[in-house]
Amino acid sequence: MKVLLVAMGTDGDVYPFIALGLVMRERGHEVVLLANEHYADRVCGTLGYEPLGTESEHRRIVDDPAFWDPLLGSRVVAEWGMSQIRRQYAAIERLYEPGRTVVASPASVIGARLAQERLGISLATIVLQPVVFRSLYRLPVMPGVPRVPSWMPRFVKAVFWKGVDALADRVMASRISAFRCDLGLTPVKRILEWWLSPDLVIAMFPSWYATPQPDWPTQVRVTGFPMYDHRRAESLPPDVREFLDREDRPIVFTPGTGVGHGQMFFQAAAGACRLMGRRGMLLSRFRTQVPPNLPPSIRHFDYVPFGQLFSHVAAVVHHGGIGTVSHALAAGVPQLIMPRSFDQPDNAQRVRARGLGDVIKPSAFRASRIAQKLTSLLESQAVRENCRKVVGLFPMEDPLQRACELIERQGAMSRPEEVSSVPGVEPRPPVSP
Repeated sequence: MKVLLVAMGTDGDVYPFIALGLVMRERGHEVVLLANEHYADRVCGTLGYEPLGTESEHRRIVDDPAFWDPLLGSRVVAEWGMSQIRRQYAAIERLYEPGRTVVASPASVIGARLAQERLGISLATIVLQPVVFRSLYRLPVMPGVPRVPSWMPRFVKAVFWKGVDALADRVMASRISAFRCDLGLTPVKRILEWWLSPDLVIAMFPSWYATPQPDWPTQVRVTGFPMYDHRRAESLPPDVREFLDREDRPIVFTPGTGVGHGQMFFQAAAGACRLMGRRGMLLSRFRTQVPPNLPPSIRHFDYVPFGQLFSHVAAVVHHGGIGTVSHALAAGVPQLIMPRSFDQPDNAQRVRARGLGDVIKPSAFRASRIAQKLTSLLESQAVRENCRKVVGLFPMEDPLQRACELIERQGAMSRPEEVSSVPGVEPRPPVSP
């Protein structure tokens, strides 16, 4: 079977697809990852690779402060996705081999969803964050939007989703429909309902983290967190190991691997460590945002695989990305989350609701407040017990294997057929990116 994995976003969005690809390859399939060239070195020599976008395009997006803004971030991501649609579709069309190809992608890769309709490609939508699913039972916590309590009447929740649909359609529907017209397809509205594959949706988080709601799509299959570091086979670097082996366990601070403007975050982090008399690890690939002249008790490291690091630390202070959340849960360490945008507020609320950590607003992210909240978490017997219990919820079997089984089953359902046999579609020449 030929497996096309189409990914876009930052590390937490792309690494799960690399993980899926490695497992699919181990299971004997031909695998091609389609992703921005920023990730080319992550798959060199391990998977087939097809570039979708340049390094400069990636950096232009993630270096834009608006990308991380609670209100503007979603629009920036939507614009980024819209600019990639034709390129995604053209690459999939070129690599597609009828009868032996299956595609797996997040909902944001619209080109894959269009290829499913236009070419009859077998598609599995991969959902990494519960916030993607709409429901009239439990509404997600969205950035910059007042939270709607679960006890509110359903008609109020329906109004909420109507507003979300209106905003999404305003940004995306016209451009998607224009390309659909080029492909001989009819226009589409309510993009956030349409963008999930009607055949298979794989929710890559456990049901104890986000309970499936009665009105989720019937094609949703829940697996578990795709625990993966792109350096998972390596041991901890000697300098990291040496620092960890000193005295008490340090506190890790990371604003997200893609954040290149975290100066205030790290200044507050260093200040909190000093106030608490605790050791700290500041993780960032961008050295210029780390305060100079750090004391020996606070160290900066470019990158350390979370899956190996977190079991050796006292707590993790981070932005609330699903990858960081899942690794901290698996390690059983308390979390202090400063969410800004995307799925971060929803993840933060879920962690706090289970008594596994706390949340701090960006406006309150100051050394004294961080120290206060961390001290409370580290001294809480209830938090320690809750973290210990969650570790036991992680399954012995690998959720990645389960996800691959579902993708294989979906691919096996595909059959060779001529494009002209797709109802309502006339054959057209390939589309240029």
